[in-house]
Amino acid sequence: MDCKAPHQYSRHTTRVRVWCRAVKLRPESATLKAAAERKAAATRKAAATRKATATRKAAATLKAAAERLRAAASAAIAPRVGDGAVDGGAVDGGAVDDDGAVTARPESAVLEAAAERLRAAMVAGVPCEPVRGLLGDSAGPEAGYAVQQINTEHWLAAGRRVSGHKVGLTNPAVQEQLGMDEPIWGILYSDKCRTDGDDIGGTGLIEPRVEVEVAVVLGADLDKGQHTVADVIGATAYVLPAFEIVDSRIAWDITNCDMIADNAGSGLYVLGTRPVPLAAVDLRRVEMRLTINGEEAATGTGAACLGNPLNAVLWLADTMSRRGTPLQAGETIMTGSLCGMLPLSAGDELVADIDGVGTVSAHMSAT
Repeated sequence: MDCKAPHQYSRHTTRVRVWCRAVKLRPESATLKAAAERKAAATRKAAATRKATATRKAAATLKAAAERLRAAASAAIAPRVGDGAVDGGAVDGGAVDDDGAVTARPESAVLEAAAERLRAAMVAGVPCEPVRGLLGDSAGPEAGYAVQQINTEHWLAAGRRVSGHKVGLTNPAVQEQLGMDEPIWGILYSDKCRTDGDDIGGTGLIEPRVEVEVAVVLGADLDKGQHTVADVIGATAYVLPAFEIVDSRIAWDITNCDMIADNAGSGLYVLGTRPVPLAAVDLRRVEMRLTINGEEAATGTGAACLGNPLNAVLWLADTMSRRGTPLQAGETIMTGSLCGMLPLSAGDELVADIDGVGTVSAHMSAT
């Protein structure tokens, strides 16, 4: 008898059994795979539905805020009953003449004309006439915010992304420079963000000025309506040293209404890259030193910003909640200057150091 035959038979039997098991398991494996694919598809569909719902809610929130702003602005520049005139403003049924003056026209059209004037100046890099000439010398902050909102909607429709908000006029020195006495706010766009060490030249700035600020990055929404500083602390992910490059499409011939309409003078913002937790720094007591081209240009403290940069975030959180557009996690908040505004020129090298927060730098090329 061949002694190899049993072994050969055994190996053959093993191969047959393995093959049979594999054949038997294939339908089960295919079933599991199909189930996994269905689950993944359902997960993707649910995520897409949630994203679409969030997008619709955000759009509805912006639309509602815009309607409230326009209503408030219309009330602010509404015509007086009687002679059909407004103090320096506009009334129903007219247009803008060739000199840019308003001759009796609907308030909504006035707001649109002011917004378009500012957009055109920004795109061309050439200053325009103050928008108060359209809105009326007596137009207040709400008219300015209504114009700002029109341009926010325009830029969002054009594909720009809101990355946060800025608070302006938080420092008494800046208020004195501009002859204003209360904070204002504006929108930050992602395409206007720069990083420590970047060149800020060639960016279409008209008459730039620099401020040194503490940037607060939120890790949670601030949507409680009325907030406390504890709410702000709890919602803060980290802070960064920052420059705000303030600019004016109106060449700094401005009133409060002009500046608000001009997105609160927002130009660019430059962020440091080393996040610092609030637990590691007392923002009220930080000291700041700014050098331009190696020479000391300004000093300041955290207390110069509404007593504490966190107070600026608190003010903004309450303000935006009242308007129905609360601050959201992930936003960068530029809290306001620790010193006065300083003019910039081509070739300037900027370095700012904020104790405990860090250093940020930028240069402005000649082109």
